[in-house]
Amino acid sequence: PPVGITMTLNPVTTSVNVSGSVQNTVTITRNGGFTNDITFAGQNLPNGITLAFSPATLSGAATTTQATISAGPNVAPGLYTITLRADGVGSLVSTTATLNMTVIAPLSFSVALVSSTISIAAGGTGSITANLTRNGGFTGAVNLAVSGLPLGVTATVTPAAATGNT
Repeated sequence: PPVGITMTLNPVTTSVNVSGSVQNTVTITRNGGFTNDITFAGQNLPNGITLAFSPATLSGAATTTQATISAGPNVAPGLYTITLRADGVGSLVSTTATLNMTVIAPLSFSVALVSSTISIAAGGTGSITANLTRNGGFTGAVNLAVSGLPLGVTATVTPAAATGNT
């Protein structure tokens, strides 16, 4: 075979949370007696996405490196195509591989009251509804409680662990 290198990724598709990172194994195959060191880099990375390799250079018979892909806090959730490049040191030998990466919004929720005030006569009762907005695929229970009530006023949250959206 002609002198050169090929690169494979495992996995070829991955996902990462905003402000998170993920590792992929990069395997190099040397062809036609190619023995030079090999360095790695990312190409045309979207803003906020970084790529680091460990080790950064493959020497001798070494064939694998770990690519750590990180998504910063301002990266918009969505699908990104990342290009990894391997270059033979002191030669014109190079190759690229693409990785499809989904950036996932962090799991979170927010709570909003339907009304910010409630009027209750002395000795009476009242109710107010809280709406939950779930983000990033969060489906877990949300534990709710009331604090800061005036002396003599009590509150019960039903359900105390909300699994729905109210």
